[in-house]
Amino acid sequence: KKTHALIICAAGVLSGAVIGGGEVVKTISGGIIPEQTITLTIVCIIIGSAALSLFTANVLGIPLSTSEVTVGAIVGVGVAYKVLFLQHLLVIVSFWVLVPFVAFCFTFLVS
Repeated sequence: KKTHALIICAAGVLSGAVIGGGEVVKTISGGIIPEQTITLTIVCIIIGSAALSLFTANVLGIPLSTSEVTVGAIVGVGVAYKVLFLQHLLVIVSFWVLVPFVAFCFTFLVS
């Protein structure tokens, strides 16, 4: 049973990356804040703050999603520069809430 769950999970992750990966890159690269705002310095700040947050969380034993932490770092830049695309952010956050709920319901119905 564990092997079946692992195979189903791997298939879901792979298909999600193949089908939606390009859209994720587009959204993160220019859908949360304007592309003109993103400079090398800003990218280093985003990566550094995301890495520091993930490291701290790992040391404290708190599980965090890398993508959510990265989006949070980008949102921080958007708030600091007052250029946040709030509508796109609300779509992202709604998926963070809806997808686990739908997955739970699906799993409950199947099992």
